[in-house]
Amino acid sequence: MKRIFKSFGGKAPYSDNKLRALFKKHFGFAPKDVTVYREALRHKSADSVRISGQLKSNERLEYLGDALLGAIIAQFVFEKYPNEDEGFLTKMRSKLVSRTNLNKLAAALDLDLIIEQNLNPSSVKRSLLGNAFEALIGAIYLQKGYVKTFDIVVDLFQRQFDLKSVELEETDYKSKLLIWAQRERKLIQFTFDQEGEINANQEYEVTLLIDGEPCGKALGTSKKKAEQLVSKYYCQKVFST
Repeated sequence: MKRIFKSFGGKAPYSDNKLRALFKKHFGFAPKDVTVYREALRHKSADSVRISGQLKSNERLEYLGDALLGAIIAQFVFEKYPNEDEGFLTKMRSKLVSRTNLNKLAAALDLDLIIEQNLNPSSVKRSLLGNAFEALIGAIYLQKGYVKTFDIVVDLFQRQFDLKSVELEETDYKSKLLIWAQRERKLIQFTFDQEGEINANQEYEVTLLIDGEPCGKALGTSKKKAEQLVSKYYCQKVFST
């Protein structure tokens, strides 16, 4: 993603009318009251005050939106693929709501231009966009209800992603790497070099060792995600040659 994140010092970069126009363009409605939507687009780094003891960043809305997206996409793939089993449906849901895809959706909606945050460029977390998208879905649900939110989410995903391509996407790169290593009689190891805050973000740094030799590193918001990322990088290197 080549867009540049901007820091707005906790101030809304868009006027209410401009924000309404953006909502009309992407979601099909222009909200009268944009308060909850501004909260959805406010990262905790821009939240400098407490109102009635409550934080006004987007973290609570992100929690709600995350749960809603999981439920909506689960229902969508359940109805879209009536003849597929649980394993296929679970994989499709996971692929569609991956952090990479949520970041892509958020960028397509120009959320990087309107997120309120006070982070140095080197400290911007990879998940910032996707988290804001989740928070926005939570806000839409509170204002519009489940049925309207379902329609908006499904429309966004169908416009942004080709489902056939998503079906063919490889996601379990660690398993693919382990199968290759077994066939080639290679020893695979993952070591956790650093656990804690890196550039103000809670992330894990994993090194991939093959026969004791370091062959790549990756950062992830969990050990499992970091292992998958470093496995993906190595698989792309090995199987593309």
